[in-house]
Amino acid sequence: MNIVPPVILVVEDDPDLAQVLDDLLSLNGYAVVRAGSAPDAIAVLHQQAPALVLSDLNLSVGTGWEVYAFLRGQPHTHTLPFLLMSAYRPEIRDVADPFLCFMAKPFDPPALFACIQALLQQGSCTCAVPSTPHLPH
Repeated sequence: MNIVPPVILVVEDDPDLAQVLDDLLSLNGYAVVRAGSAPDAIAVLHQQAPALVLSDLNLSVGTGWEVYAFLRGQPHTHTLPFLLMSAYRPEIRDVADPFLCFMAKPFDPPALFACIQALLQQGSCTCAVPSTPHLPH
């Protein structure tokens, strides 16, 4: 019996960090698809629905919020878990979305995996780091 690993779309424009995330996730049993920009991520999402999207907030082309907005606007992806990462916390306002989680960079790998597991298994964010669901003004 072949067990198909959950696919995580990693949206990160820093190639070194994208590789680190790819390696960490792969070593922990996840399949990884990578995109380096918001348009690339949206193109991937037109092709397939991963189990979770892990996106940087500030990308060289587009933002993680653009990927999030696209995801929520599609019937086949509107409840996909979305983990937004950033080195800083932007000015934001609350939004009620249990499938949205925020994690600060630099991140602690065990905390990252705890958050991913909570999002995938429970459909909610229980990250040990600051993680309030928000949208920009």
